[in-house]
Amino acid sequence: MDQVKRVGKTLFVLFLCYHLASTWATLIPTGSRLRQVVQKAFWHYQCASGTQQDWSMFVAIARHRTSDSRVLFHFRADQDSIERGPMLPNFDRFDAQRTFRHHTLMTRCWHSESPKLLEVLGKKYLQAAQREAGFPLDSLDAIELEFYFEEINPLVFMRIGGDIAFPHTLRRTLWTTEE
Repeated sequence: MDQVKRVGKTLFVLFLCYHLASTWATLIPTGSRLRQVVQKAFWHYQCASGTQQDWSMFVAIARHRTSDSRVLFHFRADQDSIERGPMLPNFDRFDAQRTFRHHTLMTRCWHSESPKLLEVLGKKYLQAAQREAGFPLDSLDAIELEFYFEEINPLVFMRIGGDIAFPHTLRRTLWTTEE
């Protein structure tokens, strides 16, 4: 019985060493030859465990001080717009504690390579609105996504008395009745 425990402990320690080496492999610069060689030993495990990441903190600098999103349902002239949160399926608001970096998804909506994302999002928001009771879909004219964020100013600007960040509001139409 002691032999079985010893083998089990040894296998567990070997697994932990492999996991540690796999995690350390993500710290090797992405473009290096060493990363390409080492990555082969860990790639499948990293995909399965969700540890395949690029830890270059100097590539992705934090740019947003705050951010928020909302979906606007615009109706014909005789009705007001309805505002909802962007989280599907229930139109919840983004929870900053749980959905850290939601701004990454939202900023993709404003890049030129995302028309398919916008098309799918529009359809998903329309389907969610159809499931919601009392939603006046018969007079729905357009669905719009609004993304508000404060972009952090460079330190040089802040030192001379400038604001910490300056606000932006981006809007993108996801669906209209013309479709």
